[in-house]
This record gives sequence, structure tokens and C-alpha cells, in this order.
Amino acid sequence: MKINRLIVAILLGCAPVAQSLAGDYVLTKIKVRDELAKEIVAGIKLQGRNAEQSKIVNKELRELLNVLPKGADKPIGELMTTEQADKFGRLSQKQQFFMAQNLFVSKRSRDIEIIEDLIGKVIADYEQLSYDFQYKCDEDQVKLLTSLIEFLGATFVENQEKLSGVEDSFQAADRIRDGAERSIFELAIGIGSTADERSKALKAFQDSAEKRMDSKFEVSKLSLDEKKEYDRIYKPVKSAFDAHVRLMGIRFLYTLMTLENKWAAEEVIVSAGDIQGAGKKMNEFRDQVPEEVKQIIAVVRLINDKFPCELVRSIEKLKNNAK
Repeated sequence: MKINRLIVAILLGCAPVAQSLAGDYVLTKIKVRDELAKEIVAGIKLQGRNAEQSKIVNKELRELLNVLPKGADKPIGELMTTEQADKFGRLSQKQQFFMAQNLFVSKRSRDIEIIEDLIGKVIADYEQLSYDFQYKCDEDQVKLLTSLIEFLGATFVENQEKLSGVEDSFQAADRIRDGAERSIFELAIGIGSTADERSKALKAFQDSAEKRMDSKFEVSKLSLDEKKEYDRIYKPVKSAFDAHVRLMGIRFLYTLMTLENKWAAEEVIVSAGDIQGAGKKMNEFRDQVPEEVKQIIAVVRLINDKFPCELVRSIEKLKNNAK
């Protein structure tokens, strides 16, 4: 049976993990939420440290500007001594650095919010519940996130070996094995184990039907009552399988989001706050990976474009109010 073989292949080598998680579904869901929350808290702490240091820089800037001649009809730069101009340049660069860091912290928070929404929608569909997106989505954004969930699941099913191979090729220093990545994996494997277990009943139904009809199993050959029974057994298998592969795809997306943010933040530090210099390492990485991975990197950038982070939304709001 096709679905059963796919699940067995996907879970190959993960059986002990899957077996240990099968009874911990609720706890694993909570763990995913908690681990993602830790990522948000880490960002808030970094923003707090930046805010404190930024206050010191702003104070020094005010003190510097206050000693300049008042009312002079000249650009600020012409009113400064060489020493003052050098200090002004250093302080301005620090301001730029803190702004750049805050931008990537805000983007990271947005990424986590989107990942929470993607996982939340997958779990709600699996449990046959409704879901309200946390990110303030309009109708088009809801449709986009829903289509991305399907795309990620299909991409994982069709390209599991390639995706796993790329993940294994990450340099040790850049491997993403944080608590959130691990918890998403555990949730996906736990649901995959459920799908595999449920598929046994479906396989038994098919074997029985083939034996009775003395031919290869085909749904079209079933009686009306048999089709109802088949649907009753098949739908839970399909539901669990879909949730499993979609979560595995979301996990890979989360990994790439984390890598992009990590690399960009490092590039901002090296460039002393030059946001334009960020993204080079991800572009180099993109040139080296299979087309299937390029497509998920494109999803990372699509989300960045279509779902602006809080800092970007605040800046846009200020611009609109100033018009």
C-alpha cells in the first residue's frame, strides 16, 4: 500500500523515537510551544540589552550636539572639530548597528510567529478544529500560508532524501539543533508513528478485499458499504500522514529561517551595522544546494516579503502618519 510504504520509509531509522513519542502527543505539542516561546524570549532579552546600550549612545550624541554653536547657518559637519566629527561618526555607526540588530530580532520574532501559525494550522486540521492565525493576516495571507503548508508537505514527500542530504551537509558550526527544531521533529515523528500504526488496519482491509475478489485492490470494485468502511479506515491514516509530512516540511523551513537570520545577524556584526551587507552567505549557500532546497529558500524570502515584521510595520506606520 503506497501510503504505508511511504510512512515506513520516512520513519526508517526513527522507530525507537517514534515508539517513545506515540503516547506523548499532548506533551510534545506543549514542548513545541514552549521551545518556540524561548526563542521569542531570547530575542526580547537581546532587544533589551540593545535598548540600554542605545540609550547611552543617544545620550552621548545629545551631549555632543549640545556643545555645537547654536543658530549657525551651516551643516552640522562643518560645525564640528575633527575629533567631534570622528566621535559623531562612531556614535552614528553604533546607532545603525543597534537598529540593524533590532531589525533581525524583529524578523526572527516574525519567523517564529509564522512557524507557530503553520504548525497550529496543521495540528488544527489533524484534530479537525478551526484555527485563528496569530499573525494579523488578511484573506490573501491566510490563503498563502495554507498553500505553503501543502507545498512544504508535498516537497518533503517527494524530496526527502535530497532535503536530508543537504541538512547533513551543514557545517557543524551552523547546524541548527535547538530545542524548537528538535521538538517539531519529535511531534512530526510521533504523528508519523500514529499514521503507520493506523495504516495496518487499512492494509488488512485491502488484503481481505483482494483475497475475496481474487484481484488487485481497487476502490472502484468495492460495494457501497465497503467504500464507507474503507473511507472510515482510510481518512484517519491520510490525516495523520498529511500532518506528519507537513510538519517535517515546516521543520526544514524553520531550519532555513534560523540559518538565514543567524548568518545575516553575523554579517551585520562584521559590517558594523550595514544592513545592505547581510544575505551574502545565504546567497552563496543557495548556489550550492539542489533546486528543491532553493524552492524552500524562496519560501523564506516570500514570507519575509509578504509578512513584514513588527519593526517594519511600525516604520511604515510612522511614514504614513507623517504624510
